[in-house]
Amino acid sequence: GRAENNMTGRAEYSFRLWKGLISSSNFYEIGSGLERKTEFSYIEVAPGQGVFTWTDYNSNGIQELDEFEIANFIDQANFIRIINPTAEYIKTYSNQINQSLNINPEQRWRNKTGVLKFLSRFSNQAAYMIAQKNTSADFSEYANPFARNIDDANLVSMSSSFRNSFSFNRGNPKAGADYIFNAANNKLMLVSGFDTRKTLSHTLQFRYNFSPSIGIVNKSAITDKYYNSEFFSSKNFEIEILQNEFQINFQPNLNNRLTIKYNYKQKENVGGERLLVNDAGLEYRLSSVKKGSLNATFNYIHYSYNSATNGALAYEMLEGLMPGVNLTWSVSLQRQLSNGLQVNLNYNARKSPDVKVIHTGGVQLRAFF
Repeated sequence: GRAENNMTGRAEYSFRLWKGLISSSNFYEIGSGLERKTEFSYIEVAPGQGVFTWTDYNSNGIQELDEFEIANFIDQANFIRIINPTAEYIKTYSNQINQSLNINPEQRWRNKTGVLKFLSRFSNQAAYMIAQKNTSADFSEYANPFARNIDDANLVSMSSSFRNSFSFNRGNPKAGADYIFNAANNKLMLVSGFDTRKTLSHTLQFRYNFSPSIGIVNKSAITDKYYNSEFFSSKNFEIEILQNEFQINFQPNLNNRLTIKYNYKQKENVGGERLLVNDAGLEYRLSSVKKGSLNATFNYIHYSYNSATNGALAYEMLEGLMPGVNLTWSVSLQRQLSNGLQVNLNYNARKSPDVKVIHTGGVQLRAFF
């Protein structure tokens, strides 16, 4: 056959400045090669051993590609997705860049006074990643991870993520606050066309401990989720999520911890579908270094939804539950046995309106050598 010329190049660089006040790591890679065009299919596996669930949205008894979703609960996870390579190869060029930048004034100014001491309480952590595959022969496009003008005909896949966390009193046990920005984009070329997913979120969280045994945490978030499929337009959505979670933690000693939570969530799709969620819950944890741990949860979840409950959009909006009162509870036990053995027992259950209680259990044995 005809000889192919492929190449890979990589550069890495990291540094620390001013006794660790600023630190950074950087990675860049470029390469070329041959890649098969692919398409997806789904196969059924043992109950609870998969990742995806199938819902016969059109009631025709046929498993169609647009009827599979990532399962929200393990008892629904009965399918896996496999990649079926086609016989067609394409020449691809790839690039990837990873970079992190940490600013931690405490490393340099922790023993200072006045303004510098106050500034040492702030810190910032930023990280981003961009990875791209395309068929463009233009060096300025296939070598540039920031190129956004690549024609769709040349693009094979593109993913990027950016996270920035700006913190006050990050390591302080008494009180602290964080503002977190998250952005993720993914675009994948399939035989059926492009699949595009985007997520953008702003989160503000605050914690305060009244004493070593009682503390509160409040987390507020605004999230935009976007999905577009060229072939399966019925699965498309653009959802704005408003959420606030408040919790009180009681920890009288190192072994016992009780958490009371209340979570309010509002989800609204661009098409007008709207969900209101009121979720109140309890969580108890008992732990022992030598014996293991016990974790138990209970949640009362009320859904108010203004649209049909069947379809891909409803599954994304309702997250596997139903309008009305939903109850979920779980118990997990991790036990340390002799001779390096560890046993894990898990039990989960949920009750939705007009649906019988669904119980799921599992046991796992691990050996440490």
